[in-house]
Amino acid sequence: MQPDLEPANQKPSRARNISTVLAGFVVLFIAIAGVTMITNRKNADEAASIATVTITDHGFEPGTIAVKAGTRIVWESGDHSLHQVVANPYPSGTTLASLRSSILSDDQTYSFTATKTGNFAYHDQLNPTINGTLVVHED
Repeated sequence: MQPDLEPANQKPSRARNISTVLAGFVVLFIAIAGVTMITNRKNADEAASIATVTITDHGFEPGTIAVKAGTRIVWESGDHSLHQVVANPYPSGTTLASLRSSILSDDQTYSFTATKTGNFAYHDQLNPTINGTLVVHED
């Protein structure tokens, strides 16, 4: 016995049309979910590779920051005073010469990407009693 076959000129059944549409929605849903997961992972990775330090008249917050090599550290002026982030020793900043911001005022930022591993002391050039430590480690 042969299965019932639809003639070539007959329209597909309503059930087949619905199945095709549903299959299309499932594929679209999976594609959107995949893109969302990739985007969320990328955003999480980017957020993990940025660290923030706030500068006030009371000091750097946090005072010691430990990061993985390749992390970008952003210092943000958090008050109305002027600040300048500079590596130690005071005043030359020679231990990590590239760690030297311009003078920062209200809400201005300075960013530095830590590529050299080690422990690095730094200070506020305009308020030399304000000190911090940057610890950079491998993965």
